[in-house]
Amino acid sequence: MTDYFVVQHTEDRRAWRIDGTNPAIPDDFRLQEAVRLKPRYPSRVVLDITPSGGNMRVDFIRNLDRIILASKRARDLLASEGIEEKDVELLPAFLRDKKGRVLDEPYTIVNPVVAVACMDRQKSVYSVFSKSDEVMDVRRLSVKLDRIPKRLVLFRLAEDKKLIVIRDDLVKAIDRAGLTGFRAVPLGDEIL
Repeated sequence: MTDYFVVQHTEDRRAWRIDGTNPAIPDDFRLQEAVRLKPRYPSRVVLDITPSGGNMRVDFIRNLDRIILASKRARDLLASEGIEEKDVELLPAFLRDKKGRVLDEPYTIVNPVVAVACMDRQKSVYSVFSKSDEVMDVRRLSVKLDRIPKRLVLFRLAEDKKLIVIRDDLVKAIDRAGLTGFRAVPLGDEIL
């Protein structure tokens, strides 16, 4: 049986962190909407490592926008594990260190552009907007497995697009490869 997790970032305070992608990326809020940013994506994006963050270089950079910001090693692993460009958009980004230097190794924003309506409202813990039944925030997620296309290993939850869902075989591959900065919480656990 296939299991799924919600993508999170490490809680290790020693790890690199970025506070956000704005102003480097116009309309950066679209990174949480399951839409492609190209061709409007800038030709060169430089994101600043937060001065108050840690000094440990990691493969998945923690950030306030809940995006996947992956090192070359991480991006290569994702590609080898079945992540397809029809399902995600890969957007290049460089990092500026705390001393103001742009680092040579590019990172990649992995932007899932497929959203799947699979939330089990009976079993999930969530809140809705007061004037509608739209999901505002999910605290514990349960899904209906039969609604998830078998080919998808990484996608956005249609009911709350800021949440990225990942299949267990990809989580295991990330663990086996020893990639750092990544954390995924099992369905039903509290989402931070």
